[in-house]
Amino acid sequence: EDNVRTCTCSAKVLQAYALFEMKRGFSRKSLELLKQAVAMDDSLKPALQWKHFRDIEDDLNARAATQSKVTTAMKNGFVCTQGIYDRLDDVMYNFDASLFR
Repeated sequence: EDNVRTCTCSAKVLQAYALFEMKRGFSRKSLELLKQAVAMDDSLKPALQWKHFRDIEDDLNARAATQSKVTTAMKNGFVCTQGIYDRLDDVMYNFDASLFR
């Protein structure tokens, strides 16, 4: 029981650290920290439903889907003109700058 209590306390500290990182603008890092905290203490799971964390997850999923489509197109022999390359750069690298802080 003592190990469980220690783990629960550590998870709460990790959750606090995630909120601190969120406030500093490190969205992706804060989400990963919160996921680690939830893995340690399931009672913290409701925090993953907060709007900020849902939005980060949605952005990451959208970016992954876009990257997957580009990879599939390239594997299928899709040939890009310079204009399309420029647009892909916008999508891939400027999708949400806050995710890369």
